Amino acid sequence: MAFVLQKERKVWWPVIIRVPVDDGNVEEHKIRLLFHIESRKKWAETDLVSDILNRVVIDWDLVNDVNGDAVAFSKKNFALLCEDERAEMAIWKTYDEQVIAGAPAKN
Repeated sequence: MAFVLQKERKVWWPVIIRVPVDDGNVEEHKIRLLFHIESRKKWAETDLVSDILNRVVIDWDLVNDVNGDAVAFSKKNFALLCEDERAEMAIWKTYDEQVIAGAPAKN
């Protein structure tokens, strides 16, 4: 298959967030994020992970509130999700090691 040169590339990608629960167990929660693929060359040395993620995450799916209702994507809601360090690091690791690196999703 030929490579398609395009100015902007976006991709939906699964992210697994692992959450500790009682008795030493962990639950896995799968969300889907729409990433704008940004070159590492655009990252400044002073960029924080949160700065980069705020630029590259542009939509989501499979994110619900405590009642099971879908939560609409917004930068404010994304910031709330990223207050959970496990979520932020899962998103970062997925973006850096899979989306940017071109590795297949780890489901």
